[in-house]
Amino acid sequence: MALTEELIIPYMDMGAYPACSNVRWVEYPGRCNYVKLTAECTSVGSFVDYVNLYYCILEPLSPFQEFLAMSTVFLTCIVIFFILNITADRFFCPALKVIATVFGMSEHLAGVTLVAFGNGSPDLFSTLSSVRDFSRAIFSDMTGGAIYVVNFVAGLICVFAPFQMQGYNILRDVSFLTLAFLYIEYAIISDGKVTTKESTRMLIIYFTYLTIILFDQYLLKRGISRLEKILRRRPFLPERTKEEIRAEINILRAEADMQLLSRVSKTSVISTEERRVSSYIQDVGSNNKLIAQFLNSINPFEEGEWENGTKFQRSTLILKIPIRLMLLLFMPICDYELDAHGWSKLLNCLQVAYMPLGSLCCLFRNKFYLIINYVRLMVLLIPPAAFYLFLRTKTYRPPKYHVMFALLTTYGSMFIIYTCACEVVQVLHIFGLILGKSKAFLYCTILAWGNGVGDLVSNLTFAFGGYQKMGFAACLGAPFFNTLLGVGTVYLYRCTNGERGFTPARTGYLGENSFVFLIVTLSCLLTWTLSTNYYARRIMGLFHVAFYILFVGYAYMVETEFMQTFAPFG
Repeated sequence: MALTEELIIPYMDMGAYPACSNVRWVEYPGRCNYVKLTAECTSVGSFVDYVNLYYCILEPLSPFQEFLAMSTVFLTCIVIFFILNITADRFFCPALKVIATVFGMSEHLAGVTLVAFGNGSPDLFSTLSSVRDFSRAIFSDMTGGAIYVVNFVAGLICVFAPFQMQGYNILRDVSFLTLAFLYIEYAIISDGKVTTKESTRMLIIYFTYLTIILFDQYLLKRGISRLEKILRRRPFLPERTKEEIRAEINILRAEADMQLLSRVSKTSVISTEERRVSSYIQDVGSNNKLIAQFLNSINPFEEGEWENGTKFQRSTLILKIPIRLMLLLFMPICDYELDAHGWSKLLNCLQVAYMPLGSLCCLFRNKFYLIINYVRLMVLLIPPAAFYLFLRTKTYRPPKYHVMFALLTTYGSMFIIYTCACEVVQVLHIFGLILGKSKAFLYCTILAWGNGVGDLVSNLTFAFGGYQKMGFAACLGAPFFNTLLGVGTVYLYRCTNGERGFTPARTGYLGENSFVFLIVTLSCLLTWTLSTNYYARRIMGLFHVAFYILFVGYAYMVETEFMQTFAPFG
């Protein structure tokens, strides 16, 4: 029976609403007042208060109006996906390729470190933000997110871009991910609490893994160097032996280095140095064609995009153009495929001046005292640096330290991904309120989609660009990074700031169920990689996508009490 507006008025005066999800039991005219007076309904971490937008501005008063309001809010998700797609395709992926090339990282190493950290930051920050929220079952939430990324995102990569894996890397990563969740499950479920030693061991496991993958990269480089020395120092070796050594060097280089591929043709790009000096002009001033270069750099259209596009492509282009323009003004481009590697003197100098300050102000917009301190620091450091950059650079040739702009672009892209993930989570929170499901179900399913939206878009962008190994590696690296660092840091903080040396740990009624699904997922992943000689086939991708749909269906049936969970509620 729905609550009438008269029945809830006494509670409005007291502000004593038990939960935001109870808004569905309130009559339509009283829902706006309900969410205004319920603290839990306040959107935290997003630019738009979607709950207030839905219930007070759109204010549906009938089921049909509610459907229209839901459709309007859902359009926000479409816009956010466009922002993420453009960010990943034009900024994030090219910048990471530059960083990986400069630091001599392999495609797999870049995936489990750089891409995993960039995509996993929303999940990590979401976990760290709940350090004082003892009611949240972090283990259940992180496990649900891992199931989504390992099954759905990695499955889509296999479906749309099958590829040959590197056996040792996959076995190592899956083994470590399994070890991490087995240990966390043991630490939490064995006695319902986590001690300081147990939370410290979680962090040790992650840094041990990080040390191993870096050492593996070092051994690969060392092996290549050793073979090259043999060729140089023994010129009189039989020609057949030389060919065998060269073939082995090529195999090791394919694993140790990342080949630069064109974003469009998927073929190797020309020499990076040729691209860097392709627009070099002698005997002209350092500010030659400064304004023309600036205007060309912020041109949101690609060559022939409008003329050769279909009606549907042109209609989507109308939405993409303002998004591209804002991103081009906000973030620098550092791309080895472009002439002068995307260098634009005036634009880049301006971005150095305002991008770090603007992003930090957005991140800490609710903490005025922090913004003031950051503004003071930035005003003293950044504008002089931007002015010095303008005086010491030329329009037609990027500076030697232009690679530093790739780091700036990566930071900006991570900020965009994190911001978009926060917005998607809040939008999906509206659907959770409408469905009236528990927090445990929402965190394991719907909100996991929001936090994993960066993984979905970025990893698929890498895969479509010819970097399937990087995208798939990130699907394993991100849950490993988020879970160990997120869970380990939160519990370590609680233990060290408590008086008992341990902290209670909740699994949630879906926690053990999610854990079983994840272990089955990783076991199946190991089985089919071994049986297919480490080739990611489409049928295996379809299996993982179907398995994730099965998990969501099971969670829904448990939520509706159609099925009984085999784990105790908690």
